[in-house]
Amino acid sequence: MNKVSFLLINKFTQFCVEDQLKIKALGRDTPDLNITKATQSDKINRSRKFNPVLYNKSNWICGCAITNKMYCFPCVLYGGDEHWSEKGVDDLIHIWEKIKSHERSPRHLHNMFSLNMLGKVDIKILLNSSLRAELLKQNEQVRQNRHDLDKIISSIRFCGAFELALRGQEASQNSFKELINFTDELFKENKELIEKFSFFKDISLNVLQELLECIFGVYKEEILKQVKSAEYLSVILDESNDISCKCQLVMIVRYLLNGKPVEHFWNILHPETCDAEGVSRRVLQELEVLIGQNQEKLVSVSYDGPSIVSGSLGLIPDKIKEKYPSARYVHYYGHSMNLIISSAASVNKQARIFFSSLCSICSFISNSPQVTNILNELVQKRRNSSVVQWDFDASGLGVKTIHEYRRDLVMVMDFLEKSANDATVNQAGGYKFRLQDKHFIFWLGIFNKIIPHVVSVFNFMQKEGVDAYKKNEELKRFENALYGIQQQIDVLISEVENEINSNPDFDDDEDEHVAKKPRILNRDKRKEEAMEICNAIVRHVTSRFTSLDYLNATNLFRVGSFKEYRMSFPSKFLDDTIKQFRFLDKQKITNELQVVYERPELRVISGVVPLLALVSDADLESAFQELIKLLSVLSTMPIETTEAERCFSVLKQIKTFLTNSARASDLNALCALSVEKDFLNDIDDFNHKVINLFATKKKRLEFVFRKV
Repeated sequence: MNKVSFLLINKFTQFCVEDQLKIKALGRDTPDLNITKATQSDKINRSRKFNPVLYNKSNWICGCAITNKMYCFPCVLYGGDEHWSEKGVDDLIHIWEKIKSHERSPRHLHNMFSLNMLGKVDIKILLNSSLRAELLKQNEQVRQNRHDLDKIISSIRFCGAFELALRGQEASQNSFKELINFTDELFKENKELIEKFSFFKDISLNVLQELLECIFGVYKEEILKQVKSAEYLSVILDESNDISCKCQLVMIVRYLLNGKPVEHFWNILHPETCDAEGVSRRVLQELEVLIGQNQEKLVSVSYDGPSIVSGSLGLIPDKIKEKYPSARYVHYYGHSMNLIISSAASVNKQARIFFSSLCSICSFISNSPQVTNILNELVQKRRNSSVVQWDFDASGLGVKTIHEYRRDLVMVMDFLEKSANDATVNQAGGYKFRLQDKHFIFWLGIFNKIIPHVVSVFNFMQKEGVDAYKKNEELKRFENALYGIQQQIDVLISEVENEINSNPDFDDDEDEHVAKKPRILNRDKRKEEAMEICNAIVRHVTSRFTSLDYLNATNLFRVGSFKEYRMSFPSKFLDDTIKQFRFLDKQKITNELQVVYERPELRVISGVVPLLALVSDADLESAFQELIKLLSVLSTMPIETTEAERCFSVLKQIKTFLTNSARASDLNALCALSVEKDFLNDIDDFNHKVINLFATKKKRLEFVFRKV
């Protein structure tokens, strides 16, 4: 507050007495200025340089490191000669003349007197009982104001926790005000809370925005405190499009708190571009806030999303590794498998259209009991089968179900088109057309062959306790399977053509010529497109799961193998672990692991996190230093399925929330209120911290206590 640059912008006389006394107590700012003036006498060039001794010789001189000039501290506070109070002085040649001239000026003397008397007169005034009583009265009003605002903040938190709209399309629509009105019978005083404050009279959306910003600011401050205290950090990124289809990245932080891994929402990022360069730049900005220059703290980065995965999976970790060399890409088990398929489909327009149509059809059927009942009746009648348990998961078996019952679905859509309401008729007609479209049928046949292999490899990679060697073998099997499909593309195209042209689908008379018209696929073009899709899927899967050597470290802690490890130490796993985590002392951790394998009481501990908790609770950190390091890193990285399942709801809740949200300005705060409500409830005096931040934003004195 005593910086000259600050005082030149903010007038000292407009501050309250308490702030003026603070500035006086801080005193003048005396930075080392870089002022040099050249002089010339008798054809000899000389230069004069600023000497900090000037500050000692004149107790009123201060300096500004920004303007690089000298000022008079009392005159900057109270006003005076513009050279000493506004413009600044840097003339070293005539500096002593200027100092003497200024010291004799009456305005300077008045300012010196005012500064020295500041606070001395006020002390006597404060002793006055009437003024003291007035301050006590003001503080009582402030206390009541904060109590009332606390209820309003609680109403906002309630709306956010249950994802109730805080405001509607019209400015007069305000859900948290309606909530206060609703609780009027319980709290009679609540009804007039919003109207009580001048800034709420017009139901200002700006004030609501400020409150949400303050809520999110306090939330992030608490998260940042925990991150700073943690030894390691992992970052999880997931691309999600809101209902306006705007690209945005969800950023989740994972770290250890009291020996247990926790995951919390950090921010929603909007990179300028969704390519590797744009994403990396935006993520690095956030990492600078979280961990600064601590290059060893970031141990892993996980991310997923159509734009990120498409061509950028290998570029982003390289760019982040340039600044944080310990960070490695780790597949996050909370990420969805359908992103692999949808990303691969994005390389081809027709495949992209197919996948979009597939998701719409699955959603339409699964969300409509009427459609499901009609489909059940039709299948039972035509196939003499019992009730079918339909699975329309568009990321996996939904393809198999629609492929198997496509003709039945065409008949269902035809029935709905003739008997349902207008909205359903339009949807059913569109889906019927799509189910009969030759391009849709072609891609349905292709993906029906591919997706089972993708599901198989994805599920295998999700298994807990499978070492990297077996997972690499599974990747090779997957590549061979997709290569086999590529070799059979001509056969698949023939099968699809037969499917298209044999047994025409049911159509009404008006469209009969459409259904009976022979439809022939362009074999060369379709073969090229199918090969492209297969290559894209192989590329995405292998790039996601190739770097799995870090998983061998988890095999060191498989409880079921401890007896075996006691007889035959897992040197191969340890060597791979040392290559991945070079900060470990190999000899020391070897001895520590041997002790772990020999202790029978540790054979009932299952998992990395429980073992870390046991060693930490037993106060063995000093004895098992290398073991603690390795367990801490592994627990921080989201590599175990069981640990990911505990925190999976964080990412799932965020993605669900973002799907239904479009107001970008409130998104971070509302997401935190919805997803992290339990965390907010655990923060001590959360509402009062929000009020303090809200009061300082625009110097709202009605919420600030005065010193008595």
